Amino acid sequence: TADTLEAPLSGGKAQAHSAANLVVTWEAANGQNLKDYGEKRLTKLKTSLPGFNLSEQGIWSPEGQKIFYGEYHIDMNPPLTQLLQIKSVQDDFVCLTGTAIQNSYAEVKDAFKKSMLALKSKD
Repeated sequence: TADTLEAPLSGGKAQAHSAANLVVTWEAANGQNLKDYGEKRLTKLKTSLPGFNLSEQGIWSPEGQKIFYGEYHIDMNPPLTQLLQIKSVQDDFVCLTGTAIQNSYAEVKDAFKKSMLALKSKD
């Protein structure tokens, strides 16, 4: 249950009641295509995160949107699963990374996906 879980926060700190979190960033696309950008980002993660293990990547197209995704595990204590999602919005890429303790990931994966669909253009 959430009462007994701890999840890492920035700086490697842990806090109870935080089994999952989301980080959203906007980055200039600079003419890059979605697939190439997503693959480059996953490569950077692989080289910077010890224990990185990619389980799945691709493009999904819900509601007419193209979203690059990569799901991967990070071997640490506690073990984590992250879902990286990226979509093009105007001249930017919006990147949403959902992080969860591995044994809680299945419970929050759909919420991570819904969160990405809810992100709209910055008018």
